[in-house]
Amino acid sequence: MRPPPSLLQNPAKISVVLAHLGAAHDVAVAAALSHTWRSVALPRLASEGVLRPADGAIQILARSLKAKDPTFVACSPAASLVAIAESSQHRIVICSLVTGEVVRTLGKFGWASGAADGLNYPKGLAFDPSGEHLFVADRSNHRVIKMNAATGAVVAGVGSRGYGDGCFKYPQGVALADTAAHGPLVFVCDYGNDRIVALEPTALEWRFDVGEV
Repeated sequence: MRPPPSLLQNPAKISVVLAHLGAAHDVAVAAALSHTWRSVALPRLASEGVLRPADGAIQILARSLKAKDPTFVACSPAASLVAIAESSQHRIVICSLVTGEVVRTLGKFGWASGAADGLNYPKGLAFDPSGEHLFVADRSNHRVIKMNAATGAVVAGVGSRGYGDGCFKYPQGVALADTAAHGPLVFVCDYGNDRIVALEPTALEWRFDVGEV
C-alpha cells in the first residue's frame, strides 16, 4: 500500500542541503519503495545539535516523473540541484530544489565495456565542490566514474570487478572530503570487498584503501 504523502517507505539515503533556503533548511530523502524523492523542510540545528522538525512539511520533487527505485541522492554545493540515482532505471535524474522540476537525466543502461556513459545500477553520488562534476558508484559495472553534471559526459573512471588496486566489487556509497594529510579525496564504500577506497578526485587515481574483514 502506498504511504500517505507525509510518510516515507524504505528511505535509503539522505543529503542535507547546507545553504539556507527560505525559512528552513531542507533535507533531500530518497524513498525506494514509495518511488519518490522529497525535500523535507527542517529548521536550523538546535543548539544541542538535534534536528527538530517544524511543521513536517514535505515537498515531493518531480511530480511529473514516474520515479522508480530512487536509492541515493546528492545536493549540489550551491543547494540549487539534487541528483537522484534511479538504480533500476540505470540513470541519474537532476532536479531543481527551487522548482521541483526535472532539469535533465544522465546516463543509460550499459556495460563498462560499452558506451562511456553506460550505467549498470548506479548507487552512491557526490558533487565536486564546483558542482560541475558528479562522482558515481556504478555498482554493477564495478567502477567509479566522474561525469560532467551538465552533459553526462564521463571525464574519468576507474575499476573492474576484482580485488586489489584499481578493482571494485559492487561499490555503493561515495563521499568527497578535504583531508589534512592527503588533500581532497573521493571515498568509496567498496561493498563486496569490505573496505573503503580513497581516490584522487581529478583523474580518480588510486590512493589507498582501508578496512577489510
